[in-house]
Amino acid sequence: MEQIKCKPFKVVNSWILLIAAILFCSPLLSRQYIFRNYSKSDGLPRNWVYKIYQDSKGYLWFLSDKGLTRYDGYDFQTDEKWGLTDTVAWSIYEVNEQDFWIGTAKSGFKYLSLKKEKDIPPLHPPLALKKATVTSIGRGPDGHLWLGSSEGVYRYDGSTFLRY
Repeated sequence: MEQIKCKPFKVVNSWILLIAAILFCSPLLSRQYIFRNYSKSDGLPRNWVYKIYQDSKGYLWFLSDKGLTRYDGYDFQTDEKWGLTDTVAWSIYEVNEQDFWIGTAKSGFKYLSLKKEKDIPPLHPPLALKKATVTSIGRGPDGHLWLGSSEGVYRYDGSTFLRY
């Protein structure tokens, strides 16, 4: 049986090369994240929020017990301009660039359209859903809207709400 001889010089050089590569590449692979804290003094209605959502246009939406606030990178706009005052906002779902469903606490949900001329579709939710806390809103693979609430899970097909 033949014995394999290891050359110590090659092994040491390989280890040095590997360590040098790791030390050189690790700063290139690490990411630097920049965090910015926003507070009431910056324009938020509260110093804490329930949820932060970024829409397709890049706006940040802050949901809190003081309603809905939109941030465009420069200024905060409160929900007074959208008619959602005194609304506790829990969840948000973007239908398109201008229309949103807002899940609220104890008053179901609201349909928000940023287009002034757009008519809000007539909605006829069951009474239980009108008084519920809607904590999550999303679209299923079938295209229907799903609402998770304190009164159960509902599916909206564009005309009818069905409780599951």
